[in-house]
Amino acid sequence: ADDELAVGTWVIASPVATSADDDAVDALLSALEWLESHRTLEDITTQDHERFGLGDPRFVIRFTVLEQVFELRVGGPAPTGEGIYAAVEGEANAYVIGDDFVESVDHDLAHFRNKSLFEGFYPVGAERVEVDSIVFERHEGVWRLRAPGRGWANQGLIDRLLRVTRELHAARFISEDPTELARFGLDSPWHELTVTRGEDVEEHRVAHLRVGDPCGEHDGERYAIDGDDGPIVCVAVSDIDALEVDPSRLREPRLIAVTDDAIASIVVSTGAQRLELSRE
Repeated sequence: ADDELAVGTWVIASPVATSADDDAVDALLSALEWLESHRTLEDITTQDHERFGLGDPRFVIRFTVLEQVFELRVGGPAPTGEGIYAAVEGEANAYVIGDDFVESVDHDLAHFRNKSLFEGFYPVGAERVEVDSIVFERHEGVWRLRAPGRGWANQGLIDRLLRVTRELHAARFISEDPTELARFGLDSPWHELTVTRGEDVEEHRVAHLRVGDPCGEHDGERYAIDGDDGPIVCVAVSDIDALEVDPSRLREPRLIAVTDDAIASIVVSTGAQRLELSRE
């Protein structure tokens, strides 16, 4: 990279190519960094190696440090109950390490995946919001209702819809195949949200969320997909309650629907008295 201080970001290369959950990776790195031996067994035999479960290990962790590859094998439990057996490839010794290390690696793929549905999308600069058949557009910094009807848009409602694109996370991953929409009720969505940023944005300009049927036996969740490429996931219904729009609340109840920073001047007059304020 051009920036010598850049540390990059973690991605999952296999079995799917996707971005990783930074917190989950950091926890794994921390477990490796602070891994200590409770006991060292020197010059173990081939029979010991098999007896300790290291020939067919429960986990194999390979990591690269300064272009040097290390392999840690985690085997079976020590009979004394003090931990589990482990060995470093190429060494003649075995070690007994704490059971808590297993907790840091014994996770499925979903644990290490980035669970944000709209990764890389930032609602700052959004110009259009569509939820089902309702359309809002922003003009000169002010949101307006375009359909059904016209008028000042309810700013609180807009904020809640935009918050969905900032905060919605997958509760679980269901399928990597985005062609299975009908199976999950996503071909005719329960609710649909599209947020479009300004034309000057080149990447991640549109966030498109479709929410389908209830998510199997998982109460309080529904199937969902961002865009057309998947994956298909489950999301908590409580995280998308903003999509349940009350038609009577589409318009702004305030008489003057502008934000403080959009006001350039104020003039207040009563009779012959006049107060004029202007922003510098």
